[in-house]
Formats: sequence, C-alpha cells, structure tokens
Amino acid sequence: SAVFLCKVFGLILQSAIFKHELSVWLHRLNLIATLLGFIHVQLISYVTSIHPFMFVFYLYSGIVLISYVMSKVRSQLGNTRGTVTTNEVLAPNVQELTITPQQHHQLNLRMGDFVFISFPTLQGLKEYHPFSIVNPPSDDSQHIKLAVRGDGDFTKLLSEIEPGAPVKLIGGYGRYHSFLEDNDQNQHIVMIAGGIGVTPLLSIAEGSPNRQISLFYSAHYDHDLIYLNQLKDWHQRDNFDLHYQIGRYSEDDVLNHKLHDLPNNTIFLISGPAPMIRYWKRVLKKNGIGNGQMYAEEFTW
Repeated sequence: SAVFLCKVFGLILQSAIFKHELSVWLHRLNLIATLLGFIHVQLISYVTSIHPFMFVFYLYSGIVLISYVMSKVRSQLGNTRGTVTTNEVLAPNVQELTITPQQHHQLNLRMGDFVFISFPTLQGLKEYHPFSIVNPPSDDSQHIKLAVRGDGDFTKLLSEIEPGAPVKLIGGYGRYHSFLEDNDQNQHIVMIAGGIGVTPLLSIAEGSPNRQISLFYSAHYDHDLIYLNQLKDWHQRDNFDLHYQIGRYSEDDVLNHKLHDLPNNTIFLISGPAPMIRYWKRVLKKNGIGNGQMYAEEFTW
C-alpha cells in the first residue's frame, strides 16, 4: 500500500507541478518502486505460503512486464527517422522547424495531428515531446513543419539545433481530423485559437480549402500572432473569415459575428490553453452547442 501511495503521489506531482523532464524521471522512479514492491512480497513468508495468491501475483506481474517491454519495443520500431532541414526564428521565443522524414508514409499523418519528436544525438533533447504540425500532410509534401514556443527546458533548447541534425518521430496523433470526418462536410467550421494553439488549426485551414471556415485568433502580445501574412492571404478566399486581436475574445465577439448557422449547421474547433478551452466549452453549451459539435485540444506542455 505504501508503494501504491507513493506512485499515486508521484503521478499527481507529475501532472500538476513538475515539468515534463522531471515527470520522465518520476516515471523511472515509479518503475523502481514497483520492482521494490515485487521484491518485498517475496520476503514475506506468510504471503508466499498462500499459493493461489502467489500464482495470480506472478501471472499479473508477468503480464504487466511483457506489456511494458512490448510498448517500449513498439515505440522504438515504430519511429521514423528524419533530418532537420531548417530551423528559423518565427517570432520572439518561437522557432519554426522543418523536418524531412526518411520514410514519410510510416508516420500516418492527418491534418491537425501532432507528432512526438526527439533528437537522439543532442543532450537534453533525447526524450520524446509532442508538437502539432503546421502544414497539412500530403503525398506531394515531403516535409513536416512545426512551430514551437520555448516554454520548457526542451523547447528552449530547440533554437540551438542546426540543420542536418537527426530526429526521430512517432505519430501522428490527435482527433481533429476524425472529428471533422464524423460530422457533415458542409458544416461551417468555427475555429477559436489562443496563442501557439493556432498551429493544428493552420494545418486544417490550409488542408480544407473548400470548407467554410471562420477563425478567431487571439494572443497576449502582437508578436505572439504567428503566420499572420499567410492567414491574411487565406482571408482573400470567399469561404475563409479571419479575425485576430490582442486579448481573449468574449462570448459576444464570436457568437454574434455573422454566425447565421448557429447552432445546427456549425461545428467548433478549439485549441489553446486549458482555461480558455474550459471557458468556451461552457459558453458553447450555454448557447445550445452539443458535445458532438465541438472538439478541443489543450496546449499544456
């Protein structure tokens, strides 16, 4: 029970307090705690004398061990290797990385997805971290573009990566594309983006040139509004409506702005910090938008 409580406490700290790098080490410490718990059971004679219990104990321990090893093997065999093609400053504290995978088809990417990347030869960058792709994946495009804000230990080191650096990728992950497929293709897409959370929505907007899209994009500072020139170009399309500002949008700013299809023929894609997403989920539900008409992914790394 003490080992279990330590593991639970570690997971709580991992999700609520520590950065990702420390959470990785907490995970490793959990493995040690589990091993010590297994050894501890072997040293208690009255427990080992209960043969039915020990049979179940060994059985489940073996299943867990095999599952863990298989997951590690899959993560190694399932990754794709690539090379950093360019690494440029996109905005203050934001890097744009272009990566060329060696085997693009293995990634199984869809617009709006994110990938896990690591840099196996660079100190401090060997652990996998998730980032959303900016460009829509296609057979014609042999590169992946990422826009990363330097918020943590890992992301702050990305500015030092030189073109030609080897990179490992796993993915893609995410449900934006699946959500769009599950809904009527003629529905109006309303996107609400906060800060760097705009990245997966850029992929969707570029990859959906025939869809009716309204984008409400906000950030804390002017320099945090990335890819504005590209967005303004898209705004020339009859079916792409762009709105951007400094500071968060209010309920009236969005819902009263020419959204004539509410609530029946509109779906919402939300991407940004957790407080912003919670706010918009409450607002949309209050205005008759069902759970099946909205999908959000938090940017909390």
